[in-house]
Amino acid sequence: MEHEPGNQKGDEEKEKIPWPERLTALAGFLIFVATIGILAYEGLTRNGDAPAISVHVVSIVDQPTGYLARIVARNSGGATGAEVQIVGELMQGNKVVEESTTTFSFVPDGAERRGGLFFQNDPRLHTLNVRATGYEDP
Repeated sequence: MEHEPGNQKGDEEKEKIPWPERLTALAGFLIFVATIGILAYEGLTRNGDAPAISVHVVSIVDQPTGYLARIVARNSGGATGAEVQIVGELMQGNKVVEESTTTFSFVPDGAERRGGLFFQNDPRLHTLNVRATGYEDP
């Protein structure tokens, strides 16, 4: 059967889009707009100056060859730090008894990374100072 120019019923059926399809398209559009808005807001409000890494000890664990100080490094700065070096020093008074280091590949802004420092001496018997000593721009 040929399509006649005056046949409006056929045109209406072709143009009618089911409501679930319309709802799905609207949801997709809203997600797209929200994503663009969030990215724009983050780009305009973040200072992006430098990472601000803080490190603290979570626990001390006995190991067969010594001791493990489990640590958490948090970045509250405005940028990601790459190759973040962490140092831990066991102190007795003003004297460094032992030192241990580790490196976190990346510590993104607003994130934390967990790791550990190994010692031969028991950190519980000394003052344990941990700190970030450097980073690279990614």
